[in-house]
Amino acid sequence: MTVDSGSSITSGDTVTFSGSATGGTSPYTYSFYYRASGSDNWTAKAEDSSTATATQAISVVSDTVYEFKIVVKDANGVSLTKYFTLTVEASE
Repeated sequence: MTVDSGSSITSGDTVTFSGSATGGTSPYTYSFYYRASGSDNWTAKAEDSSTATATQAISVVSDTVYEFKIVVKDANGVSLTKYFTLTVEASE
């Protein structure tokens, strides 16, 4: 399933994180994080991975907005962070 920031999915669906990088100095590492909106704590799905994708199933009891971030770092330690949001709707 491909979604854009601000989209919604149903509880129990799987989110696939995907990152890509150009420029900088390869190799690149990818770190993927998520949290419920309003939380101070990010949950790491994968950190400093050479793989540009990771997946996470998300289940909720009530509708919840999640924040995601992907950090791409090049071989020189230069990083770029991308944020997006997704609403997870409770199953009926």
